[in-house]
Order: sequence, then C-alpha cells, then structure tokens
Amino acid sequence: MLRSDARVLIVDGQVAVARLVAKIFGSAGLTNSDVAFDTLTARGQIEATAPDIAVIDARVGPMRVTAFIMLVRRLTDNGALTFVMTTSRTGEMVEAAGEAGVDGVLLKPFTPADLSAQITAAVERKHAFPHGKWDHSRQTLVVMD
Repeated sequence: MLRSDARVLIVDGQVAVARLVAKIFGSAGLTNSDVAFDTLTARGQIEATAPDIAVIDARVGPMRVTAFIMLVRRLTDNGALTFVMTTSRTGEMVEAAGEAGVDGVLLKPFTPADLSAQITAAVERKHAFPHGKWDHSRQTLVVMD
C-alpha cells in the first residue's frame, strides 16, 4: 500500500504528460511530487529528494532510460526507489526494462486507474522482493487498446 507522504518523481519530456501524471497522483492523495523533463535533472532530484516512486517515460533523454535506471540502482540503495516505466513499445523494451531494474511497466495510453493500479502493484512487488530481484512470473503489464 502507498503511504500518503510518499515522494514521487515524474520524469517525462512532455510537459502535458508530466502534469497529467502529477495530477493523477495528487487526486490519489500523493501531493508530494516533483517533475523532471530529462534524466540529468532526474538524477539531481533523486540525490536531493530521495523519492519513493519514480514514473519515467521510456523515451526521455539524454541518457537511455535503461542505462539511467541501472546507474541509479548502483548509486543508491537498490531497494529504496520504485521505478515504473511508461512506454508505447512492447517486446524488447519491456525485457530491457526488467533487466535494468524496473519494478513495473505501463503501456501507453493509460488511464488514471491503470497508473494507480500499476504503482500499487509495483510497490507490493517491491515489498515481496526487497532486494530488487526481477521475477517475470509476477510482472504486471497493463495493455490498453
């Protein structure tokens, strides 16, 4: 279950999408959120604010998201940050995300309910596997038509 005081970092290069995700979190009672529009800014915010949850778009740059997540996992407490990646791609991107240490993948387009469900599932999975082990059998993938 999500704590109401959880810190959220939204990383998306599209301002409208980032604001929408922040609004979704706010309506769910998670008002303690920050936004980064690239991976460089996100790294600084992770160091400065130590968020509990990061929702990151697969195509945000300048650093590849999978490399960014692996870097963050190496530089921080591996189990402390829950990563949920949003993407419009499937297959290889989802597999690479899992190998990089993503806790959940949410396919675009998604609804507020989809985002909330994926965050909850990722946090619960994180508690089930506190050392960051990726278990494909427990992966939750939300696909919208």
